[in-house]
Amino acid sequence: MELYQLRTFVTVARHGHLTKAAEALHLSQPAVTAQIKALEEEWGSPLFARTSTGVVLTAAGKVLLPDAEQLLQAAHLLRSKARQLCHETAVTLRIGVPLPPAQLQLGLLLQLLRQQQPLLEIQVKQLPAGLILNQVRKKELECGFYLGENPYSSLHVLPLASIAMSVIAPADTLQHSWGQLRDVPADRWIGYGPFSGYDMLLQQCCRQHNLTPHPRLEVDHEAAALELVMAGEGVALVQHALAEQAAQAGQARLLKAQATEAPLQFIYPAELEHSPLNIRLCHILRQHWPPSA
Repeated sequence: MELYQLRTFVTVARHGHLTKAAEALHLSQPAVTAQIKALEEEWGSPLFARTSTGVVLTAAGKVLLPDAEQLLQAAHLLRSKARQLCHETAVTLRIGVPLPPAQLQLGLLLQLLRQQQPLLEIQVKQLPAGLILNQVRKKELECGFYLGENPYSSLHVLPLASIAMSVIAPADTLQHSWGQLRDVPADRWIGYGPFSGYDMLLQQCCRQHNLTPHPRLEVDHEAAALELVMAGEGVALVQHALAEQAAQAGQARLLKAQATEAPLQFIYPAELEHSPLNIRLCHILRQHWPPSA
């Protein structure tokens, strides 16, 4: 069975006449008759019955016609999609992610993006926020998610959300008498490295509460800070959702809920603002942010 035979079958059914179908297909009548006969032999059933004015579908023909039309439609769509892909270029998108992808629901973004640009190759790099900022600035990444203020005029941002940050302390209140932020010794703060992105957030929090910490411990990510707090090593600034979860589990206690706010932003080089891919990305984010739970 060939597509051209199906096309002939559907055309004859629509016209109800072999000669008219042949004219529509730009074929001779014997060629149309031969194609119908070949289908009937392959399918083992007559498709048309002759009348004084032309041909009509048999019972089998009536049953098979919708399926034949559906196959032709599918072939047409496939051909159109293939032709569309011919005009697309394979592009690589390198995107930086500082938070767990599940928290950002990155899968939804990538799924919607691939639907619009099927040949797109996507590379996701989970890095400290500060590295994402620098690599996007140096164009080692095309874009990324960043938690904090953007200090570079060469980067543009799409604001997504404001993330509450809280200070957590060890759960053992007998050992640590830190009732308020000012009670915490300066050297018992857990600091963040300059590439974590949280370093600026910690400085922002301390300025807001008139504190001058001198951390003796430094980490690159809040997961490590949270682990040190639960081990009784000091206090740390982490996302409120994580702090609350640890407090409810009895692994830590909230020392200052929502001590400061951090903007979650989508960042990209300014010169890419009008690139088709970046426009698609920003459009998807505007439509689907915040992600549904």
